[in-house]
Amino acid sequence: MKLKLAIYLSILFIGSYSTQITAQKTIQLTIKNIEKDSVMIAYYFGEKQYILGDENGNNTYIKFDKNGKGTFTGNLSKKGMYMLVFPPKNDYIDFLFDGKDLEISLDRKLMQKSISFKNSSANQLLYKYVSFLSNLSNEKEEFLNNKNNNIDKERLLKELDIRHVEFKNELVSNNMNNMAAKFLKASNQIKVPLEITNKKEQFEYYKANFFNTINFNDEWLIRTPFFYPKIMTYLDKLTEQKIDEIAKSIDYIIGLSVNNDEMYQYLVVTFLNKYAKSSLMIAENVYSHIVKKYYIERKATWIEDSQLTKIIATYNKSKNSLIGRKVDDFKIINNNNQTTSLYKTAAQYKILYFWQPPFNQADLKVSKEELPNNVAFLSISKSFNLKERDDFIAKYPQDFPLNILIEEDRLAVFESLNIYKTKTKPTVFLLDESNQIIAKRITVKQVFEMIDQLNNSKK
Repeated sequence: MKLKLAIYLSILFIGSYSTQITAQKTIQLTIKNIEKDSVMIAYYFGEKQYILGDENGNNTYIKFDKNGKGTFTGNLSKKGMYMLVFPPKNDYIDFLFDGKDLEISLDRKLMQKSISFKNSSANQLLYKYVSFLSNLSNEKEEFLNNKNNNIDKERLLKELDIRHVEFKNELVSNNMNNMAAKFLKASNQIKVPLEITNKKEQFEYYKANFFNTINFNDEWLIRTPFFYPKIMTYLDKLTEQKIDEIAKSIDYIIGLSVNNDEMYQYLVVTFLNKYAKSSLMIAENVYSHIVKKYYIERKATWIEDSQLTKIIATYNKSKNSLIGRKVDDFKIINNNNQTTSLYKTAAQYKILYFWQPPFNQADLKVSKEELPNNVAFLSISKSFNLKERDDFIAKYPQDFPLNILIEEDRLAVFESLNIYKTKTKPTVFLLDESNQIIAKRITVKQVFEMIDQLNNSKK
């Protein structure tokens, strides 16, 4: 197979989870038809793969003698799924590493068919399954290409599926303590019983049993290709994308790992990073939930004080501008030089549009044309004082009121709503009549679409 994803040397995690593999181990390689190929060893971690390097972080290329023999001796102690990678094409073959020295032999031209192992019952079992699967695939291809219309292809496909399931289940049940058996069991997909026919009940069963095949005490699963996609599927596909529901799912998954420190740390850090980088409007709320529950409450025991301080600082910057929070009152001066305030602005919905010239004035034109009767639109300069605002309007006449913050409220508003004064891109908030934040950092068009949805849902 060819490696589709990029191979990385290092990665920065906000929660300081280390991807380093430590302790000296030896892998003896005998590769027929190696020719001039170089070989590296990589491992899976999360959604990426990482090359094993030396103590200086340099790539470790394995050198081979004329007989195709080579030795890797380096930092390799953590269990998981690894791979032999053949640059520059980056085709590769997987193997399991159980923490012991290992011998691998293969033919470069027929890697999957020829690979064999010494000192590894896990890989012998794994490739017994791979070989069976390959033969099954050949059978399937053979009768699918058969032009005999008398063949019941649907029945044969079902029979192949049954044989596959039976072989895999027997392999797993007869080798419960084998690493390969645990790997195969964990990679199984949940099947909903046929007697459950209601779609809602099917979904509920699937979700409730989604992690039944995974033992969260096996921390080496984080170094396999399927574990990260599985937890992300649960969060992104099986969880309703609402703040409370996502937080509930995160706590559930992390709760499965409380008896394994490495798995627990991996999950907490992975979720923190996911929502720190997410473009979801509600991501800051989820991020704040993780910080409060796992970092502020000192459950992230691995983190250094300096990193914890940075994480909490990020949390403090955003905590008052989260979805659902009530915005503190502030005063503004309108086009008529009258002082009013947010709370004195009566409307079912309020749009706060903080701008900094130059900005897209088409937003204000559209807003004036499309503004429903139950919506107040407050366009507020991020930087102008009274004279600068009036000079701007005199030079560039506006069809829409341009308000300014009173000087004594300006800094407090910026800090409370986590607004960057220097950014020219407008910062937009949608509030309800009680001044709670419904949405933020979206376009004016998206705001109007959301208001339409809210109005329609109340009809």
